[in-house]
Amino acid sequence: MNDLIDETPAKRSTKAPGLRTEPLRTEPVRTRKHKMGSKSEDWSYIPESLQNILRAKGLAWEYKRTHYFGKEEEPEYRRSLEENGWEALSLASIPEFRDLMSKSWSKDTVEKRGQILMVRPQYMTDEAREEEAKAASDRVKGHMAQLNRAGPNEAERTLVKVKRSYESGIPVE
Repeated sequence: MNDLIDETPAKRSTKAPGLRTEPLRTEPVRTRKHKMGSKSEDWSYIPESLQNILRAKGLAWEYKRTHYFGKEEEPEYRRSLEENGWEALSLASIPEFRDLMSKSWSKDTVEKRGQILMVRPQYMTDEAREEEAKAASDRVKGHMAQLNRAGPNEAERTLVKVKRSYESGIPVE
């Protein structure tokens, strides 16, 4: 045990003991990670080259959950995804995505951390975003109408200014 602690960096092996015959970080691995744009810190990262393939096919993509707190996702959720046009990306139809998975991966889908990569036509995603924006706008208009209908002394009017702009993203406090 002490010889492991006292071992100088020059004496240390670059190979994992008993597991591999080649070094842990070989040049081909580094080259592949650089070429594919792999970002180990972001599991959902999709290289720009693969995004361009999906764009050329007119597809939108998102990761959707397959497991929730370690349990298999409920059939109703799967059905709602199908009704909204989502289907799992097939590695048989777009084999370039096989590079996102390990060599031993045997399924026809891209799955990571309880999520599955799904695609649908881009126009359906555009329509869904328009519907969401309209629903948000309608809620704001409805609340503004409620405030305007309230007579004197019917509602406490502590609201001084209503922000009427819409922003994407999560607010940071």
